[in-house]
This record gives sequence, C-alpha cells and structure tokens, in this order.
Amino acid sequence: MLAIFAALFAFSVSWPRTYYGANPPETDEQWADRMRRQALAVAEVSTESGFRAADAAALVETVWGYESAFEYYVHAGGISPIGDQDGGLARCMGQIHTWPGNKHLPTKADHQALAGTDEEATRRCAQVTLAYFWGHAQRCLRVGVRKDRWARPLEQWEAAKLFAAYGAGQCVPVAKRHKGRALTFSRLRAQIWQQLAYVEESHGQTFR
Repeated sequence: MLAIFAALFAFSVSWPRTYYGANPPETDEQWADRMRRQALAVAEVSTESGFRAADAAALVETVWGYESAFEYYVHAGGISPIGDQDGGLARCMGQIHTWPGNKHLPTKADHQALAGTDEEATRRCAQVTLAYFWGHAQRCLRVGVRKDRWARPLEQWEAAKLFAAYGAGQCVPVAKRHKGRALTFSRLRAQIWQQLAYVEESHGQTFR
C-alpha cells in the first residue's frame, strides 16, 4: 500500500496548483499534508473492488485530477473558483452526484458527508469514486466474459471507456478527452507498477 501511496502522492503534487492570489486557503505545508491524506485514502481503498489495486488507484487519482485538480474548496465542499461543481449538485474531488436507485452512488442523506478534507470524508469520497467506476465496468467492459473476467490489468482503451462512462453516467462512445485521461491513467499506473516492483524486489514477494 505504501508503494501505491508514494506514486499517487508524487502524481498529485505534480498537478498544476490553483492560483488564489494573495489569500490562499492553505499554506504550502497544509497543501502538502492534504495531498498526503488524499493519496493515502486512495491507496487504502484500492483493494476494495474487483479491479487490480494498481488499476483502481490510478483510475481514482486520475479522475480526481481531471475533475477537481485536487483543489481545496472542491475537496472541502465549499464554493470553488475553478467551477460550480455541476451547479452545486456534485460533492468531493470525484464530483459525485446522488441518484435514486443507483447502488453505486450515495443516498441523498450520505451525499454531503463526502465533502471534507479530513481523513474520513476523503476516504468516503475515494470509496464512492471507485465504486462508481466498478459499477460502470460491470456494464461497459468485458461483458460476456465469465472466467477470470478481471484477472488481467485494464487496457488503455478500456480505461478510456470507463472515463467516458464516469462522466456520462452510462456506457457512451469515447471522445478525445477520454483518451487523454486514459493516457494519464496508463502513465500513473506505470509509476505504481515501478514502485511495486521495487518493493517486490526488496521483500521477495508479489504485491500486484
């Protein structure tokens, strides 16, 4: 898990930061601590789906980067200078909505609890983001495959389909922007694999 965390943290701190002018909502130290919290939350929940852990972590971290830029107010549940969070309907860095009857999305009562920069809220957001991806994977990928359906890592084109479904709420054609996200996903996953390979070499165990 620490190997995955290391790759996610490096990815998040390399993402362009939002400029706030003379009154930023957090110091550089607080920002770095927040990036550690979110990377740790994603790493911890990466085993909570049928995806391989590296795939799960890279999907969540990539979509958080593109959907929220890891911006403070999006994370905290406030009014963000980078967008209105779908007219105020979305919560947390996964830009999560609530939808009656969708088991992969939070109930209206649980929706607000996704917002917050603390460990618990960030973890809840990571769990729901991953569950939403997993729900789309069941509908949009490898349909009809019964044996070892999720044994192999996601292909880049499959990640693109998941990013398209994540934004639309259903299986839809892939656009250029989804291919761009899938490329970022692949590069981040490669960094995760590199970290895991180092740990495996050091400890003589397989973690992937």
